[in-house]
This record gives sequence, structure tokens and C-alpha cells, in this order.
Amino acid sequence: MTDADQQPVAHLADETALPPQARLLGYIAILAALTREAATKGLNSGPADLAVILDNISDYATRTGDAAADAADVLGCGPETVEAVRFGKGRLDTFRACQGMEGTA
Repeated sequence: MTDADQQPVAHLADETALPPQARLLGYIAILAALTREAATKGLNSGPADLAVILDNISDYATRTGDAAADAADVLGCGPETVEAVRFGKGRLDTFRACQGMEGTA
């Protein structure tokens, strides 16, 4: 990535003027940075600082979900995206249900 690639787009009033694909990728990058911050800084922070970090993660998780839905519609894969989310949620629910189980099969 060059310095020119990292320059902000000058003619946009706010982030909603960006294409949904760009918003989605931007939000994913922010979520990654916030998650990294929570993992590294959270261990040595007080509860108030950690609460602010988690609140920011929650906010950007919501924005990321909205941008993903918009991008899926623009890309013409809305129903497939919904199905992929269902599969992912099913795997997550299964994982959570099995947490704490010990022993052998």
C-alpha cells in the first residue's frame, strides 16, 4: 500500500457516503484494532478503561454487521450471506453448548 492509498477521500461528508464494501472493510479493520487493544491493554487496565474498549468494540460490531448486510445486497448475495450467518451461528451455538464438558467419548 502506498502513501497515496492511505490518504483520506476528500469529498465525502461522512462514512455513509462510502460504498458499503469500503465501510465493511474499514469496520473490520477497526474491530481488529480494538480487539487487539482489548487483548493487550485490557490485561493491565482498570475496569473503567476496559469498559470503554468493550463499548467501542460493541459499537463497531453493530456497524460491521450493518455494513456486511448492505455489501451483501450490493453484491447480490444477500440470501447466501444470511445462510452463511445461520451456519456460523449454528457452529457457535454448538461450541458454546459443549463448553465445560470433560471426559472421553
